[in-house]
Amino acid sequence: MSEPVNPSVLRRMLSTPASQLDQLEMSPAKSLQLAVARGAEGFAGLTASVSEFREERLSLDGIVQSLEKPHLIHKLSTPGGINGLALWDSASVSALTEFLITGRMAAKPPQARHPTTTDAAVITGLLSRILEIFDQELLNVSDLPPVRGFKPSMTFDDARAVSMAFDEMAYRMYCITLDLGNGARTGVLKLIFPWEKKMAKSDAPSSSNSWKSDWHQNIKNSNVMVEAVLVRLSLTLEQMENLKIGSDIPVPLETIARVSVEGADGKRVAVGRLGQSNGFRAVRIAIGSPATDQQSSNFSAAGTNKDVRELAPNVAPTPTPEIQEQKEPEEADREQASEDKLTTKDEKFRNSA
Repeated sequence: MSEPVNPSVLRRMLSTPASQLDQLEMSPAKSLQLAVARGAEGFAGLTASVSEFREERLSLDGIVQSLEKPHLIHKLSTPGGINGLALWDSASVSALTEFLITGRMAAKPPQARHPTTTDAAVITGLLSRILEIFDQELLNVSDLPPVRGFKPSMTFDDARAVSMAFDEMAYRMYCITLDLGNGARTGVLKLIFPWEKKMAKSDAPSSSNSWKSDWHQNIKNSNVMVEAVLVRLSLTLEQMENLKIGSDIPVPLETIARVSVEGADGKRVAVGRLGQSNGFRAVRIAIGSPATDQQSSNFSAAGTNKDVRELAPNVAPTPTPEIQEQKEPEEADREQASEDKLTTKDEKFRNSA
């Protein structure tokens, strides 16, 4: 009767040696197998290989659910701001920390525990080396998913931190079963990357301030329509019906010096003085708040106020037309009655003479 074979020995026998992987067409799966073997051996002289490999597509909820048991959670980042994850299970953490600190690995794994900052500090260097070799192996491979350029940037304490730091989208997970120390121990490493390529932060605005600046610049370059309103009058319906081409509409003289510049919503945005520029009507704008009429009254008749600037070059005020002063109806009636009385008295005086 034959003796039972250690499962770790079977996994090593079934796994592809690193020397044979060099002769195969490169892919992310083959690159990871090479990276794990070479990274572990070159970093600490540890013998490691990949006994199982699978690729899965999962959501952010799927990632969070996979972290129910204790894991060492590394956040991975690219220079362009794309994020990923490296998840070490408790068995791989204890085995790697034990070997990297003491130089040996016990055959019996310790009880599962939560990773510590010491674990993170010890394993981060190994992870960096594995990802570096992974990148090098994929350097000349075309049509790759977004799996290159990642490096460890920080660690998360739990699944809740992951759910808050990552977007709800599709992710690509490489689940790698590790054979450590010639089969002495096993563990699982999960590398998670975005499923599809997306715009890196370097292609987007570099900061909120830069984005706001670009946005404001685009707004400033857009066209807006304003109206220069000389005066607003209230007319009766009869007066409106009698208007025709050539009709004279008397306006107050001071309106020439306080033309209201208004936006599309009818709100005043500036105050100016009526003038000319290259033979066309123009408005000379006052500097400062356009809200009050008191400002506009500061314009001198000749347009020489120091708080005024020309909106267009060579703006000159138009000659002030002679505008007949309009009297109130009651005042006109009183003057007419006075004239009638003087006429009556004059006639009586001539008759008595």
